[in-house]
Amino acid sequence: MKIVIIFLCFFSAWLITTEAQIILNGTLLIDEEKPVPDTRVGIAGGPSDVTDSKGQFSIKLSLDFIEGERVILNVSKKDWIINHPLDGEWNLPNIKLQNIQYTKVIIVPKGSMKLWTHARIEKYIGLLSDEVAKIKKEGLQPKHVDFSFYLKDWAKIYGFTPSQVKQAFDDWVEEVKDTVNERTIALRKFYQQNFKMAAQYFEAAALNDEAELKEIELARRQKKLQAYTNWKDAGNSLTNLYQFDSASTRYQRANQLLCKKSRL
Repeated sequence: MKIVIIFLCFFSAWLITTEAQIILNGTLLIDEEKPVPDTRVGIAGGPSDVTDSKGQFSIKLSLDFIEGERVILNVSKKDWIINHPLDGEWNLPNIKLQNIQYTKVIIVPKGSMKLWTHARIEKYIGLLSDEVAKIKKEGLQPKHVDFSFYLKDWAKIYGFTPSQVKQAFDDWVEEVKDTVNERTIALRKFYQQNFKMAAQYFEAAALNDEAELKEIELARRQKKLQAYTNWKDAGNSLTNLYQFDSASTRYQRANQLLCKKSRL
């Protein structure tokens, strides 16, 4: 019986590897929702496609890519930056939905204040926390941290003056002051160099994430067991009709659920 189950697991993995292929469909737009034709859009380290007159592209990925995997999109248009998805970071679609799911890739020119969305600012404050932590670990005594070096660096990347970047971050601080999102509060406190309060809110956010993750994992296990039971019972029903070949395929589907490795 163990030999049969091992074979079924191997056969299932072979089917997934040989049949599952991601096709990335999307539309390239500027911020005003106008299509960008005749422009190459691609996956970093992977294939690409040139947009048609409507800005649409379709990229057929190799079997090395799997659904849900994080990839980096790039656009071959000088001095333009992907604003959505943020910096081109995107999770590949579910294979079953890829033909109906289109991703919008929105680009803006360097120097556009539209680049400083809340999402980008919060991403960079998170990166800032990593950089500051590296400095502190070198044994320096606690003191005021000068963020200006990093602001200058980001200004250069995105085509701004350091004062423009600082103003964007300061505006964000004011705009999110009434938020109840604990991570956003923590990032705001960090930028204001209230590191004690930042740590408390980061911890609170982490505890909430862990609680939600446990609920997701439990629901996933229960759903997987339910699917296994239904496939098995379908096989049992067909067995009672002496339809053994059809029953066997249902038992295989049930066994595949037990031997597939979970991907989070």
